[in-house]
Amino acid sequence: MVLAWFFCFGLVLVPAIAQSWATIPFSTQSLPIALRSPYLNSWLSQGKSTPFASNTWWPVFWTTSPPAQVMAWYVAIRVDGVMYNILGGDSLPHVANQTAAIITPTQTTFTLRAGLVNVNATFLSPIEPTDLVRQSMPFTYLYIDVNSADGQFHSVQLYSDISAEWLSGDRTMICNWTANINSDFISLQTQLQSPIPFAEIGEQALDTTAYLSMSKQASTTWQIGGNNRGVFNKSGILLGTQENNFRGISDSFPTFGIAVDLGNITQTSSPSVWLLGLLRDPVVQYTNGDGNKEMRSSYFWSQYATPLAAISFLLNDSSRVLDAGNAVDAKVRGDAQKISSPYADMVTMAARQAMSAIDITIKKESSGNWNTSDVKAFLKNMGSVGGPGVNSVDVLYSAFPAYLYFNPAIAGYLLSPLLEFQNSKQYALPYAAHDLGLAYPNATGNSNPHSEGIEQSANMLIMTLAHAQFTGDGTLISNYYTLLRNWADYLVNNALSPGAQTTSDGLTTANQTNLAIKGIIGIAAMAKMSTFAGDSTAATHYQTISSKYETQWRALSFLPNTSHLLSGYGSQSSSGLMYNLYSDKLLQLNVVPNSVYDAQTTFYSQNSNGTTSSPYGLAIDSSTPDKSRTDWMMLAASTASNTATRDALVLQIHNFVTAGVTSNSFPLMYSPTSANAAGGPGSPGQGAMFSMLIMNQSLKTPTVSPNTIPAAPHKKKVNVGAVVGGIIGGFVALAVVGFMAWLFRGRRQQVLSEKRNHSFEVDLDGEQRPVGFQLYPPDTADSSAVTFPYPLSPSSAGNIPAHSDYAGVPQGSEVGTNESRGSEYYGVRIKSGNDIGPSVSEVGTSESRGSEYYPVRIKSGSDIGPSVSEVGASTVPSDVSSTASRTHLMAPATQVLMAKQTLLNEELRTEVDNLRREMERIRSEREQGLDGLDDAPPSYGELS
Repeated sequence: MVLAWFFCFGLVLVPAIAQSWATIPFSTQSLPIALRSPYLNSWLSQGKSTPFASNTWWPVFWTTSPPAQVMAWYVAIRVDGVMYNILGGDSLPHVANQTAAIITPTQTTFTLRAGLVNVNATFLSPIEPTDLVRQSMPFTYLYIDVNSADGQFHSVQLYSDISAEWLSGDRTMICNWTANINSDFISLQTQLQSPIPFAEIGEQALDTTAYLSMSKQASTTWQIGGNNRGVFNKSGILLGTQENNFRGISDSFPTFGIAVDLGNITQTSSPSVWLLGLLRDPVVQYTNGDGNKEMRSSYFWSQYATPLAAISFLLNDSSRVLDAGNAVDAKVRGDAQKISSPYADMVTMAARQAMSAIDITIKKESSGNWNTSDVKAFLKNMGSVGGPGVNSVDVLYSAFPAYLYFNPAIAGYLLSPLLEFQNSKQYALPYAAHDLGLAYPNATGNSNPHSEGIEQSANMLIMTLAHAQFTGDGTLISNYYTLLRNWADYLVNNALSPGAQTTSDGLTTANQTNLAIKGIIGIAAMAKMSTFAGDSTAATHYQTISSKYETQWRALSFLPNTSHLLSGYGSQSSSGLMYNLYSDKLLQLNVVPNSVYDAQTTFYSQNSNGTTSSPYGLAIDSSTPDKSRTDWMMLAASTASNTATRDALVLQIHNFVTAGVTSNSFPLMYSPTSANAAGGPGSPGQGAMFSMLIMNQSLKTPTVSPNTIPAAPHKKKVNVGAVVGGIIGGFVALAVVGFMAWLFRGRRQQVLSEKRNHSFEVDLDGEQRPVGFQLYPPDTADSSAVTFPYPLSPSSAGNIPAHSDYAGVPQGSEVGTNESRGSEYYGVRIKSGNDIGPSVSEVGTSESRGSEYYPVRIKSGSDIGPSVSEVGASTVPSDVSSTASRTHLMAPATQVLMAKQTLLNEELRTEVDNLRREMERIRSEREQGLDGLDDAPPSYGELS
């Protein structure tokens, strides 16, 4: 058990009473006590300066915010007639001295000296991710070992109880109870007298039943009432009675206690074990793809018909659980230790936090049988990072590394309900949803529009690919291929130019570099999934676009005299954590060249050395210097090109966790300057701590159904008489031509409409405008771009303020006339014919630079200013210099428009070519059909 950890850390139990104690292997803000579900989730705060010993403070709910909600779990020992606290803040005249607290990925152990005996109290929350029955059981264990400090026999009794505070955040609600006394175990249960399903108060569920259980021995006693501890203090045994006046949770605090008398001993041969569980059934209500609500139950119900059957199994399984917990601890810390000791500490803290935030569920069919092939998992956004929600996509993205590490199949169970709901008629948005519902455990769908379309769509594509490559299971790709492609198409239209779109970080910067690259990586992820699906045309399409977008993105993200990525296009003083590069590394997509990682690593190195920056981390963005996040810090560290920089960033996270400034339950958000918590306590997003453990894996090639790609409509040759065939054929040909022309026109307008609807910039007056051509105020040194609507039309002229800065700019009726079209202010091509712009191959060449294709102000001559290679090229990665020949004078939005307009031109050309080919095919089929007619045309009478 925990003794193995004593030897591991070089500790021994000593008989002398310790005057101080330490947390091993590291000190932390709050110690996990019982973490097995979103509601069985309690911590022991460690204070802001002097840590609290286990027997001086009560465990509290994960929220930990004042006033903290006590989740009373009390533990005591009685030695030679004297009672000592082990866990809980109950006042006793005699105090056991804590000598250490030991943290592992699955366990928290307190070592104490009570009189003349040493006590090890271990709180174990199992992590058994490959066994869905065990992993879905919301129970946690307490193991107590005792040994004599002086080698003599001592009379020892042990006691533990819980209160009804686990049942509701409203402590005035009435609870009732019962004692289940079986031949082999005792189980005391309590629940609200009037439970409310699928509801919370203070984040606590109102439909919970709490159980405290213990295997039955001759010396095991129990009691339910308000004075159990006093009875135990006097005699060391309980009365085996229960009070019958059901009452409010805080009304004389009814407690549920179980005690065991160990007799006169020098040491225990095996630990005494208590089992604490919080059961709910069903655990989630979910709106499926048909629009029907499913009542989802924990997976373990497929094996156990009653709570008591499950409790009996778990008590009998306690020895194996302890061994399994030790094995998980050794594996996790062993893997992480290969990176660094501080890193091992971070995954130790994150393991229980990430795994306890989910419910693994199944449903019962109309036959009454459990459907174990339909597994869905639901995640509670504990800490409400980015807003509350069920399966919040951005939080799931942060937590994903933990699930990929422990069992990547769980990642698929979490994605499945998101994909199913959004593939239904209930969801019509062109981008991915933020979550499955605003209030856990109600996964009833969320179709509300939001401003995180790029963020969430890319997250879904990246996570779906990650699940497939880590499991080899392509089922999600097969089932939702069209939906995934729709999101990829949305990214094609929006990713390079994010405009005013946001992320959960709350940044308001326009055209965020970090957001844009996530979208581009999402497109590349779709290319990979299309390859797996055998859709080579789509794969080439998305791969080409992601590559070209990345080139443009680099040109927009690096400016002369900047050696790192800017956090906003063209914002020369901006910087930040480019954590979205992580998915490119994880999935081995190679979208971004090594030179970018090297440049960003240099920037991180310069800002994580502890002398020029805070010891607690880097800001998410230079515009918010007092805001950082542990998940983004870890993902950024995972992309570092050298181990020194990587380890420096990890150490900054470690410094925050061990600073002793806050008592929150491992919060996600914090100040890098003061180490104060800023939000996200208990967040499953800490699963990002596992990011380094899943890199450089041998990724699998998933099997994707051959029916994934939507089949083209089957065209059947009609063999009728020549007269009727000619008439019908003529009408069909005309109809097809008309339809294709209409489709071509509609497609072009749709693409342009999408760009107007989903791409925005912020103009000088702070207003959002569709991405359009850039105007430079004449005769000023200011190169700030003034947004002008696209396409140009007289009706749009009113968007330009009439003030002196715009002197000379065509306005009102002048817009779009011969006097203004072709002027120096507009890059509108004034040319006859059907040409629709430069091809992809012409972009950036001498044929296109400064030409009429682009909205660049050319006042005189053909010079458009020095290229990147001519200004400050030594500070820009070579990739940028070689691929972007005109960066610094072009407004960022102009370059975005160039790239997107060029790709649009290419798409229109392709559609024209496809139209020609389709007409040739129709003509050929018709000719072949007519050639095959040997008989004379029938008369109309023959046809009737």
